[in-house]
Amino acid sequence: MLVTGIIVVAVLAVVAIAAAMRSRQTDQAVGVLSRETRQRDAASSALGSEAELTGKQVEKAAVLERKTASKELVLPLPTCRRTPR
Repeated sequence: MLVTGIIVVAVLAVVAIAAAMRSRQTDQAVGVLSRETRQRDAASSALGSEAELTGKQVEKAAVLERKTASKELVLPLPTCRRTPR
C-alpha cells in the first residue's frame, strides 16, 4: 500500500512538472512579456502618444487605411496596336 502511494505521488509530481514546463514554453512561444518589460515600456517616453492608443484604436486605424488604399483608382496601361504592313 505504501509503495503504491509513493508511485502515485511520483507520477503526479512528474505530471505537474511537465505541465509547468509546457505552460512556460507556451508563454514564450506566444510572446508573453515579463512584468519588468511591461513596466519599462510604460515608463519609456520613446513611444510618445502611441502609448495612449488602445488596441481597438490601432486595429480600426489599420482597417481604415486598408479600405482607403483599396479605393484608389488604377488605370490600365494603353494598349499599342500594331498595324500590318
